[in-house]
Amino acid sequence: MDHGPRASIHFPIEGVSPWVHILRVIALGSTGALAVVAVMMVTMRGSGGDLATILGGLSVFLVVEYFIVRALVVPRIADYGRFRVYEKKVDYFPLTFTGLTVSTASDSEPIDHFSGLSVHADTQKGQYRVLLNHKERGRTICLKTYYAPEPANSHAEALAQSLHLGYAPFRGGRRAA
Repeated sequence: MDHGPRASIHFPIEGVSPWVHILRVIALGSTGALAVVAVMMVTMRGSGGDLATILGGLSVFLVVEYFIVRALVVPRIADYGRFRVYEKKVDYFPLTFTGLTVSTASDSEPIDHFSGLSVHADTQKGQYRVLLNHKERGRTICLKTYYAPEPANSHAEALAQSLHLGYAPFRGGRRAA
């Protein structure tokens, strides 16, 4: 039996998805763009065009754009606002309808709905992410980010043993020929 140093695992493991902040920035940017266009149109009264029609059309476009991101993009990448991992289950706290806040009620899933843990590298940023992989799209969780492969592999292995799941460690970088 290997008694080497291992990462210690403390449950629950909690985290958040970046989508709440991203959607807030999109909403704020859309509101700002609408305000700028409104101010420009009010100051340029003689330019013709109906102010209400142009602002209405721009508003509809920005709202549709926002809800396309909320309805199509977000569920494919991270369909939750917060998460909490326990030894036997994972609690997802979903985004509200608008995506600007996180629900206080959670959706629970047993740990056996997950296919295992893996370590993925982003070599451009020098980051190694420990992922709890789900069988469905948008439910995979990034548990922790490291800046070296050794602690990421150690953490993933210890967590896989605690959760009784398999794991795929990061193996040295592949070079393009």
